[in-house]
Amino acid sequence: MGGLFDYDSKLFQFLLRVSDLVVLSLLWLVCSLPVITIGASTAALYYTAMKLVRQRGDSAVSMFFHSFRQNFRASLPVTLILLFVGYMLCLDFMLLSPKYGGSGVFHGICIVVLLAFALEASFAFPVLAKFQCTTRQVFRNAFYIAVTHPLVAVMVTALHLIPVWLIYAHLDWFESVEPLLVLFGPGLIAYVNATALVPVFRQYVPAEQGEENERKG
Repeated sequence: MGGLFDYDSKLFQFLLRVSDLVVLSLLWLVCSLPVITIGASTAALYYTAMKLVRQRGDSAVSMFFHSFRQNFRASLPVTLILLFVGYMLCLDFMLLSPKYGGSGVFHGICIVVLLAFALEASFAFPVLAKFQCTTRQVFRNAFYIAVTHPLVAVMVTALHLIPVWLIYAHLDWFESVEPLLVLFGPGLIAYVNATALVPVFRQYVPAEQGEENERKG
């Protein structure tokens, strides 16, 4: 009896990890409500997810808020830039679609621009969570890592776009499973992405700086 529910048992560790992902999802949602803090919240989400993948750090709650406080100021300009660019892209689409909506070229350009934006946004906050960067370096490093690791870039970006696609194309189904997505979605997506990002980021951290960078994730 003791073996199944022992702290080191696979079942207990699995349940513990599931509870961590639920906590992460709820923390991310609550801390993203002001919108302007969504960058700090996402950086904290990935910081904690990467720590969990590496089996480092303390509780999910303490790691999340440690990163949230640490990256709050650095995340603000990144968040504002992405929100502004995203708003402008949506505005351009709404203004141009009545005139060019029937054009295949227009739709092709929209898809390419959307994917480029999603790619940059998908990597910006994991980069911020892992490395100490200026705003310019965050975007440059995010782009560089994405294009030099295309398979990881496709995976990370696709997982971020799945909720958007579900809302756009299958709203009725999305509403029926919304509670599950709220509880598990953000944490699970970040954790799965972190399994791919940890070995990628490790390539850019010199071995002698490993201990020094532990506090950044």
